[in-house]
Amino acid sequence: MKVSIRRDSLLLTGLFLVALVYAQAEWSDWFLLLFQLLIGLGLAFVWFLLWLAWWPWAVPFRRVTGALTVAIFLSWPLLLPIWHWQEQRTQHRAARIVQQLDAYRRAHGHYPDSLAQLAPHYLPQVPTTAQGVLHPPAFTYWHWPERPAEFALSYYAGFWVDATFSSQTRQWQYAD
Repeated sequence: MKVSIRRDSLLLTGLFLVALVYAQAEWSDWFLLLFQLLIGLGLAFVWFLLWLAWWPWAVPFRRVTGALTVAIFLSWPLLLPIWHWQEQRTQHRAARIVQQLDAYRRAHGHYPDSLAQLAPHYLPQVPTTAQGVLHPPAFTYWHWPERPAEFALSYYAGFWVDATFSSQTRQWQYAD
């Protein structure tokens, strides 16, 4: 039995793979993996039924479902490295914010009321998390006027987990 892969099927698989990698980078959350698993299994089942049918009209549908199924299963190994890279970049940006918040406090005797007060003197602009491509979410900053020596910085770390830095403990805490 000869197996041949059409060029348009490869192109379609490549386009679907790029779209899935973009989606993984933009919405880094566990539901995407679950969604891809369910869709991938469903498409594989549909492709199998179309393969059994051997109707002439089924061929284009079989090509599309096959390309999408292959792209879904090829995108899974990319999911964890993308999330790991995003988490590392976000932690690096958060460390820079904490460093500049401390510099602001040394210069003014208190922490700023918002992260926007750090720009442009302490930071060129207020950084966002790396948990997205086009629409990365912002860090959340809390400062209490009645406690001028304290602040908290947090971001959504995925999997329904929030990462929060406390100026009291000088450590990150992860809470779901």
